[in-house]
Amino acid sequence: MAWTLKTRLRGVLPRCAFKPVILMYHRIAATDLDPWELAVSPTNFEKQVRDLAKTRRVLPLRELASRHIEGSLPPDAAAITFDDGYACNALIAAPVLETLGLPATFFLVTSMLGKTDEFWNDALERVIFDTRAAGPASIVVAGRDAHVDLGEQADDYQLGRGWRAMHEPPRTAREQAYLKLWKVLKPASFDVQYQAIESLARQVGSDLSPRTSHRPMTIDEARMLSRRSRLDISGHTDTHVSLPLWDRHIQLKEIQKSCRTCEDLSCRPCTTFAYPYGDYSDLTIECAKESGLVCAVSAYPRPVANTDLPLVLPRIMMTNESIVGYLDAN
Repeated sequence: MAWTLKTRLRGVLPRCAFKPVILMYHRIAATDLDPWELAVSPTNFEKQVRDLAKTRRVLPLRELASRHIEGSLPPDAAAITFDDGYACNALIAAPVLETLGLPATFFLVTSMLGKTDEFWNDALERVIFDTRAAGPASIVVAGRDAHVDLGEQADDYQLGRGWRAMHEPPRTAREQAYLKLWKVLKPASFDVQYQAIESLARQVGSDLSPRTSHRPMTIDEARMLSRRSRLDISGHTDTHVSLPLWDRHIQLKEIQKSCRTCEDLSCRPCTTFAYPYGDYSDLTIECAKESGLVCAVSAYPRPVANTDLPLVLPRIMMTNESIVGYLDAN
């Protein structure tokens, strides 16, 4: 997806004025180092959802999906979702939503609950853009040997600031290294990803100490989140694998294990699901249906159309830019 942020907001959201939308968030945090634009500052997040509440009928995702299936979905409907299960979702986003009386669904990578480790892509960012990291390194993933060279130690932490991997090519050796290794590691298993990043950190002399700003939720935070009024937790696989890259057995296991964990924590049926990276195939859809899911969401950035299948509903990823004047344009 090579759109610019401006194109995405001005090209998609104006056309969403009277079409249902599902919004996707990740981290609620202020940061300049954000290659995939996963962070929205707390101030901007509150402004975005307040604006949304003024211009849209915000529904729980479960209700949006059921009304979509029935053909009764209002054109001004919207749903709010969060991916991965960052602690900031429970500590920062949830209180704002509860104050405003807005429903939302939080899709959790359940194996990460209670872990002190960062999500693998964040841990990779931590190593590559560490000012102490330097020199060449090599990791082997699925028989593929990936070499990178970070160059000399950096004098400051400006490395990577302002770079948006979806919209522009890497500008420096470190940005090139990050993107190269991200592509190599994405298809790998959970264990292989972390083993490779630990090896990388040792080779370049990086501190892999997890950052509290990037930590996953604890089990108690996820449980408390599910007990808040109008907030749901739901599955996002157990280990955040790209499902189409794996066989039927693994896909079913990843989907069902994450949903069972969410059901145990919330004491409610898990009927909604988010595909990691937005990736799915025909087999993935079959596995989602076999797992009893009513609704599953991708990451395709457009409004919900009448013809969309409920197990592949599109979502618009929200970034650190206000939607004032876009969703309420008409």
